[in-house]
Amino acid sequence: MYLKKNIVLSLLLIMSINGCSKNEVIEPKEQIQKNEEKVSKEQFQEAEEIEKAPYDSTDLTQYDIIYNQRSVWEIKDSTIKSSYGELIEYEDYGNAITDLDGDGYLEIIVSGWAGTGHFSTNKIFECTEDNRLQEWNLDNFAYDYSEPDLLLQNEIDGLHSDSSIENIVIFRDKDEMSFLILKDKEFWGAEGGETCYFKVTINDNALSSQLLGYKQENVNDGLYFYDSSENLISKEEFDSLLKESYVGAKKSNLSLKWFYDVTAENIEDSYNQNKCQD
Repeated sequence: MYLKKNIVLSLLLIMSINGCSKNEVIEPKEQIQKNEEKVSKEQFQEAEEIEKAPYDSTDLTQYDIIYNQRSVWEIKDSTIKSSYGELIEYEDYGNAITDLDGDGYLEIIVSGWAGTGHFSTNKIFECTEDNRLQEWNLDNFAYDYSEPDLLLQNEIDGLHSDSSIENIVIFRDKDEMSFLILKDKEFWGAEGGETCYFKVTINDNALSSQLLGYKQENVNDGLYFYDSSENLISKEEFDSLLKESYVGAKKSNLSLKWFYDVTAENIEDSYNQNKCQD
């Protein structure tokens, strides 16, 4: 009797152990499939994040980079150091957020003018992959100690009191090289002034200017047009000269919203107004 009781207890113990072991190891087939699908989905999402471009055009991180490193580009006391090392006190200036070269990294443009002739000076800084701001090379942007006007293309004034939206055109030639047609207007007081027109190439974080021609206006002598070699030409020849510089190129209209007060909100709003339409 004692032996039989021990055998029964042993059998019950074995069944109990086997039962627990079975419940712990084996999961329902449906649960295994769900777990596998969850892991697979998470891995796919991680891979998708890795494959994304360094920055989306709306990536807020770039706004943070520009704002947090504003000491690099923000104008203080209306003063800026030109590419020649000269300290210039702006009469008026503005800032704008854009992506001129279309590489997904945002740029902050600082542009202004000084003196009675409205001589322009510009600075451009671009976000980098390692969260820095890199200055563009504008050594070949200036012509005769003045740079093409980025701020004054539409004769904008009064930026200290209001934001202004300016429209420019980006061209792309058959080799996919991007360029702008910009002007540099020099005032001669009440007598008139001179306006130079440039083809400005955008390449490898640099701007390079090529003089196309210029016009001179004098209240006493009238209006005269010249080519890049200073030859006097007619208005029709001048207009044709400008058109030939972008014939066959694709065109995109770009809106720049200029702002004066440096705030995180103005930085983001400037880019949100930066609409590029083909």
